[in-house]
Amino acid sequence: MTRSRTKGNERTDSHERPFTVKQPQIGIIDIGSNTIRLCTYALPDRSEAAPVKTFTEKKSVGLSAYVRDGIMTERGIKAAAKAIANQMQHARLMGCQEVRLFATAALRNCRNSAEATRALAERVGARIDILSARQEAEFGFLGIKAELDATDGMAVDIGGGSTELTYVKDGNVVRCCSIPTGSLSLWNAHVAGIVPNADELAACTRAFLRALDESRFEIPRVPRLFGTGGTIRNAARVIAFRAEGTDAATFTAAQLDDLLNFATEEPGNYARAILAVEPARIHSLTPGTAILRAVFERSGARSIAVSKSGVREGYLHNLLATRTA
Repeated sequence: MTRSRTKGNERTDSHERPFTVKQPQIGIIDIGSNTIRLCTYALPDRSEAAPVKTFTEKKSVGLSAYVRDGIMTERGIKAAAKAIANQMQHARLMGCQEVRLFATAALRNCRNSAEATRALAERVGARIDILSARQEAEFGFLGIKAELDATDGMAVDIGGGSTELTYVKDGNVVRCCSIPTGSLSLWNAHVAGIVPNADELAACTRAFLRALDESRFEIPRVPRLFGTGGTIRNAARVIAFRAEGTDAATFTAAQLDDLLNFATEEPGNYARAILAVEPARIHSLTPGTAILRAVFERSGARSIAVSKSGVREGYLHNLLATRTA
């Protein structure tokens, strides 16, 4: 069962799956640059079994938009605290004995990161783990690896405030990097309206490539990409929607090019397609797909496999592994 509620500029979506209340539940709250998401999981009885997601709910807060001159504002802390408090209440209603919180680029990269994180933690009454850039990339790959045969290639996670790239060989991480540029930060910096025009889209691409070059991370030539995160999942959904199909498990570089051409040539129809699939991504999806196209071009990959698991599942996997070690 899926529910959507819209209030002001915020959107909340929830999804439930059947679960057995006898199993212990844990809640994970991911404080992202674009959305704040709660996922609850039923923990397995056996150590070798994987947790089962039982509930997910997200609120589109757009936390990175509250950063001014590198400082997370009081308004941003207040907006995040309100969303988190509601989600913690919902986690308890789902029977969670424990709720863990982590944050990524929006809080990690602001100049008052420590102060803002402490203030937010005090308001919600819970500890908040700030993932390092490397942790975010590695946890994202752990989540992908749990679902896909991610043996050789590169994992890509395009968030609102950063992009994580993880080069994988023989199923192991060779190197990874977090680029401090994401879909929402590009939209804030380079797009005047809702959907970027061709010039704005080119500016988004140049900004990402500049940040990539400054990071000194050399994207390797790989046979394929593995994707996670809202940008990639919703790009797949819009591609499938246009083809009148179900959510795409994979899509090609050519299909992504076609989607971006659709955005610049028929912006009205393109916007309507996004609104039909995921209204909360109306601003950030196109800059995010510009990032993905640049990664396709640098890597030489022809297709991307889309994972429904990512950094939250990787964070939980790491948490449980440390407890059983």
